[in-house]
Amino acid sequence: MDVPVDYNVVDHRFYLHPFFAGTYTFSVTAADNLLALWVGPNAVSGFSINNVAFKWESANQPWPSFRYTAGPGDVGSFIPVRVLWANNGGRGALGVSVTDPNGVEILGAATDVNDQIVWRCVNSGGAAPIWPDWETENAA
Repeated sequence: MDVPVDYNVVDHRFYLHPFFAGTYTFSVTAADNLLALWVGPNAVSGFSINNVAFKWESANQPWPSFRYTAGPGDVGSFIPVRVLWANNGGRGALGVSVTDPNGVEILGAATDVNDQIVWRCVNSGGAAPIWPDWETENAA
């Protein structure tokens, strides 16, 4: 079956579980048409385009990046992250990478599963908080 994907949305939720204090860099590696990023409490509840930490609305390069600083108190915690991508017709592209303070890519097209990016919250042994069910989320 051929399913057109000219108009679509990806709403991905995960936790940044920092091993180190310092700057984590979220880099756009492809985005057509909209990419929005929330980090922290707004990623879980009350998220809207008005309180987004980072927004990119173009298919043009150079691709931008967003820097999040994890303080010493953030090490070992679970920081909520939401990435929303939307394609408004025609070809679309989505690519995001995350680099830790040591310059190691912890999320990207060629990275393995690692403990600094936690997306399997339900089966994480109870360590990461469980995200709200999709239908009960509170978007602003």
